[in-house]
Amino acid sequence: MERGVDPRWDHLVDILSTIGEVTDRVPRGLTVVLSRDDGSDQVVEVDMTPEEWDDMCSIGGWHMDSGAAHVRQLVVDQPRTCRYLTYANYTLSPAESDWDP
Repeated sequence: MERGVDPRWDHLVDILSTIGEVTDRVPRGLTVVLSRDDGSDQVVEVDMTPEEWDDMCSIGGWHMDSGAAHVRQLVVDQPRTCRYLTYANYTLSPAESDWDP
């Protein structure tokens, strides 16, 4: 994972790393692997680019810290039936399938 290019994106990765293993997602976004209390793992794929994250933080009304905390909570609360958190209109929403532009 390339670090140091976008401080906002790095901050989001750092916050998500407090709850699971974070890796780059191809073609875009992040994959977070959470270890659940029952001993199982859950994969949550955040379908969002660093540019969309910047928009979410600035245009969407979030500050970097509060926005990252919000995304962290969305990942923690992600229903097991939904693998993806998909970006649209400055928000992330649970989805069962990947959004394909």
